[in-house]
Amino acid sequence: MRISELDFIRGFALITITVNHISDFCMDLGYTGYPIPTLTHLGYSSSAELFFLISGYLIGFLYFRIDRDVRPISAAAKMMGRSVYIWAMNCVLFVWICAAAQFFPQTALSALTLDQVAGDPFFWAYNVVKLGFNLPLLGILNFYVVLILLAIPFAMVLLRSPGLALLIILGLYAVCQTHPEINLPGGRFHGDELWTFNPLAWQALFFGGLFAGRFKFHEVLRAVAMERHLRPVLFAVWGTFVAVTLVYVYDQATGPLDMPLIGQQALEPVRLFHALLTFVVLLSTLFFLGARKQNALYRIVCLTGSNSLQAFMISVFLSYILAMAWTVFATTAAYIILDATGVIVLLALALVIDTYKRAARGDWDTTSPQLDSPKRPETSALSASATSSA
Repeated sequence: MRISELDFIRGFALITITVNHISDFCMDLGYTGYPIPTLTHLGYSSSAELFFLISGYLIGFLYFRIDRDVRPISAAAKMMGRSVYIWAMNCVLFVWICAAAQFFPQTALSALTLDQVAGDPFFWAYNVVKLGFNLPLLGILNFYVVLILLAIPFAMVLLRSPGLALLIILGLYAVCQTHPEINLPGGRFHGDELWTFNPLAWQALFFGGLFAGRFKFHEVLRAVAMERHLRPVLFAVWGTFVAVTLVYVYDQATGPLDMPLIGQQALEPVRLFHALLTFVVLLSTLFFLGARKQNALYRIVCLTGSNSLQAFMISVFLSYILAMAWTVFATTAAYIILDATGVIVLLALALVIDTYKRAARGDWDTTSPQLDSPKRPETSALSASATSSA
């Protein structure tokens, strides 16, 4: 059976990512108004951190959890296959955007780096295939492929010694904080051509999520949210999140952010703490609400999260298309309408994809979105939930 709360958070993160990406592209193309506020504007981390944390968590929960007979070779093969599939989808997405770019005005091509691809398409295609630099937004899937591949040996260590696995997470993270120049080549499409998100630092989220998923951390958090005598712990976590949010808003209102240790490339400690706190607050809140959260919108957002790879590809493609459309109108109203259009199309296509998948596996009750598969629950959840992306 699916953990709908995790699907909802992934779907919510995808909506946030879509709005942020469209906003960033519009600003690159000349939009000077205020961006639509999202979760990213209320704290020191963004939805990308949530996505990588949950993706690692699901790998740990589905393949390596403590209460199942784990077959390391089989699990490693599935992870390897998943990384190859995501790599292939990233290549497909690159082709989509290059094809669509034929209809973009020159100003949009320059602002979005697409004119460089037109100047040397084979060189860019080669770099995309070898996990080198990529177009804006597409490097995230490359990064996710690298994290999955690195997670295979980490998971083997975790099965033998949780303590050693934890030391690996903390050790790699400490090295990146004390020596931020240590990075891997690839990922970034300009400048020094190093990863925008340093894999040796961001593994703290991905591997940490895998570690927590193996030991079913969500069940602990569910107990904290549901047991009355543990409510003070829950309220303390919520209060901490509110306090940090107020500090961030004040910090932002007084000028450039002065809070130290919030860098994104090396996932500096304040940013990491805020990402973990945000995840705990969102998940515990959903557990606390229980059945009261079950409505049509909740279920559609869950479906978006459960089909996250396809939804992310749609999100990236929409970001390019809608940003190009903004150049035609170039107004604040157009920016707001296009952002709203992006979210609506994302949710609608996620519903279509889920309906198709359910019909393909013989579940013909496609009249309404379902969170749980009625047949072979563990196998269905394994195949569907493994579609997580960056």
